[in-house]
Amino acid sequence: MRLIAFRPEYQITAEPSRNRIFYKHFAETAEAQELPEYLHDWQQALDAMKPGFTILSDMTELDDVSGTLGQLFQQVQQRLEGLGLRMIATVHAPGNSHAFEAETPELPRRIFTDLWEADKFLDELAAEA
Repeated sequence: MRLIAFRPEYQITAEPSRNRIFYKHFAETAEAQELPEYLHDWQQALDAMKPGFTILSDMTELDDVSGTLGQLFQQVQQRLEGLGLRMIATVHAPGNSHAFEAETPELPRRIFTDLWEADKFLDELAAEA
């Protein structure tokens, strides 16, 4: 596993052997006005992947972001299109309705409330390929 970024607002790790990116938002993201390294960090993680990669996204500490950051997150999602993304397993805290509304329907995504179940789902999906 390769640590790409460990910042106060988020962490990105790439695991080429599993063809998976692990992403975690921290609560500090809600307070951030900008994330200057965010796009670069994501690009580094994407460069380590092959087509058919998956993303495990832990959003349990965050339920909403500012409009400025929302645009930044949208830019990352646009980069994902056409790169061979197989699936995103997004983990939210139970009862977090704001986060569910923010999901983009264009990307293949499944929502979970348990990190272990999401990781297992992605492993099973990879085994089918």
